[in-house]
Amino acid sequence: MNQKSKRQSLKESSLSVGISVGMMLGTAFGVALNSIPIGLALGVAVGAAIGASLDQKRKRSDTAKRDERLKNRPSRTGSSV
Repeated sequence: MNQKSKRQSLKESSLSVGISVGMMLGTAFGVALNSIPIGLALGVAVGAAIGASLDQKRKRSDTAKRDERLKNRPSRTGSSV
């Protein structure tokens, strides 16, 4: 599995985990309010928002790590032997 496809699967994973958790909480909320469809809809919406938020957080972290690596990398120019 190459790097790009691995990143893509991580992105899908955070979104799917968020939706799954949202569905579980939404079902419980729907049962408590005696309206399961509304609970599921709210749960999916909240879960998708959480998954997207986790994805953005991961993207910012990856960008910061990449920038730090580029900053610490030695320059190739000016090193003639």
